[in-house]
Amino acid sequence: MPRAKAATQAVNGKGKKTPDYGPESEQPRRSSPKAEWMSFVPCELKPDGKPEFVLWYAEDDRRIFDLLSDAIGEGLKFALSYDIRNQCFVASLSGRPSPTEDYDWNATLTGRGGTIPESMAVLFYKHVVLLGGDWFDCLNTKPTKNGFSFG
Repeated sequence: MPRAKAATQAVNGKGKKTPDYGPESEQPRRSSPKAEWMSFVPCELKPDGKPEFVLWYAEDDRRIFDLLSDAIGEGLKFALSYDIRNQCFVASLSGRPSPTEDYDWNATLTGRGGTIPESMAVLFYKHVVLLGGDWFDCLNTKPTKNGFSFG
């Protein structure tokens, strides 16, 4: 996916300006103009999965900024906040649960960490490695004794 740059504007058949390229030009259209928020994605990084995350993060700790750019380019919204109660940073992505289907609802995936880069790394590890960029199956699984079971 190309990185964001200044787009020239074209006028569509309704007299409205639309970008020639970028996230808006590449996204499939929803059946309704406003999507409803559904829920948080129940994806947790379990303690036994932490060593794999540490190895993934250590390979290239700067890749999270490329992944962030790609996610925003795909139409996901990114937010960063601080959770005072749990004393950690929270990075989140919000958008449609599947890039291949047209849904009229959104979901939010979060990652928490002691630093901003760590919270972003947890978020993108979940998004890219655990869920493969598609949250739909995780949202539609039933809880098990050990949490949610998916892919």
